[in-house]
Amino acid sequence: MVFKVDDYFDSYFEKDIVRPIRFVRNISEGNYKRHVEIDFDHNTQSGIMHDLLRKTKTEIDFAPNLQDLVSTFYFLRNHFDLEGIQVGETASYI
Repeated sequence: MVFKVDDYFDSYFEKDIVRPIRFVRNISEGNYKRHVEIDFDHNTQSGIMHDLLRKTKTEIDFAPNLQDLVSTFYFLRNHFDLEGIQVGETASYI
């Protein structure tokens, strides 16, 4: 089975502390389609998830220091010390 994949992920976040403000997931994989936008409020640890295809809005709660799919990579690239970690060691960023 072969089908066209057309996926977009956008992340808007605060540069210095890398906290996502808005996340957009717009994917099209064959017959599967999703277009979701999430607006984050870190002061209240809540957000609004807009499902643009289903035309729904859902209130969500989240844990402190939340990262989205894209901001996670940026955060790790700039804040993770690869030289200082050993095999089997656990790192926590909470």
